[in-house]
Amino acid sequence: MPMDSNKPLQRVSVQSNHNDTIWNGAAWGAGAGIGAAGLTYGATMHGARGLSNLNYKVAGNKTVREMTRSDKLKEKGKPFMDSAGIEAIHEHRMNKADAFSNKMGKVQKAGNFMFGEGPHGSLKRSMVAGAAGLLGGMVTGALIDSKK
Repeated sequence: MPMDSNKPLQRVSVQSNHNDTIWNGAAWGAGAGIGAAGLTYGATMHGARGLSNLNYKVAGNKTVREMTRSDKLKEKGKPFMDSAGIEAIHEHRMNKADAFSNKMGKVQKAGNFMFGEGPHGSLKRSMVAGAAGLLGGMVTGALIDSKK
């Protein structure tokens, strides 16, 4: 039976404060590092190319939609945009799509540098990038957990 005191009773845990150790933080950090490496791979190797292609497709679809709309307005005798105006707007959209594609090309080049070129990349570079994410996550997680 405990004596009356202003200090609460503390239970001693076998797993060092309920498994809240530096290794637990390192494990969570490693998981986050691998996840970040995977997201980086997907975004740089596949996402950048997909966004660039989508941007060109949208630019073309908008022009076709404007041409169709203009033809319908012309048939009804309402004011419509002539083909020169549509062509000018299309040229502007394509210039914007080219600039966006250039930016996405830089992102993809960064991915090629980190993970290797080609459809499957370089296994060696991918392993180095994954290991860097793993190690960085482990160190960060361990540091954060050790400060608790």
